[in-house]
Amino acid sequence: MPLAREKVLDLLKKNKGFLPSKLAREAGISFSALKRLERNELIKRATRGLYIGSDVWPDEFYIAQFRYPNAIFSHETALYLHGLCDRYPMRLMMTALSGDRSNIFKDPKIRVFRSGANLFNERAETIETELGNSVTVYSMERTLCECLFYRDILDLDHVISALKWYILNPDRDFDKLLKCAELFNMRREVHFLMAAML
Repeated sequence: MPLAREKVLDLLKKNKGFLPSKLAREAGISFSALKRLERNELIKRATRGLYIGSDVWPDEFYIAQFRYPNAIFSHETALYLHGLCDRYPMRLMMTALSGDRSNIFKDPKIRVFRSGANLFNERAETIETELGNSVTVYSMERTLCECLFYRDILDLDHVISALKWYILNPDRDFDKLLKCAELFNMRREVHFLMAAML
């Protein structure tokens, strides 16, 4: 047990407080040892197959990405992750590939959008959450265009506010924004909107 405890502490340190059970197995830590450490409150179960140090703040975005590694953060959640809004998402939004049959569609904490294979990976990138964990998210430009495309079912005031934040962002790239707008046949609309705001 002391050896397992030291191994777990070392793995937690190397993985920003998270410990996938697969990684624990590879390090020779048994499931029963993990359960004992959980009972002793050294670790806690974040989700199936993932433990977290008892003194670590759970990163909701990282946990969702761990559960659904093939989905991509999008829409209002992506706005938040990119710092284009300060309103923490009440419900996470992710995009899954059309035909995906994973349990993501049954998760009440996640609103799922679908994408065809031709657009699914377009402008996907890896960024760090506020807690320093890597997640996959659509670019700022694609996110803004998608939010405008789905404006009838999203909070339009929230999206317009994010566009204003984007204009002030030093990393903005209007050429990229217009190219992304073409993906959703919205180039003229986005161009007009941005011209009105500048």
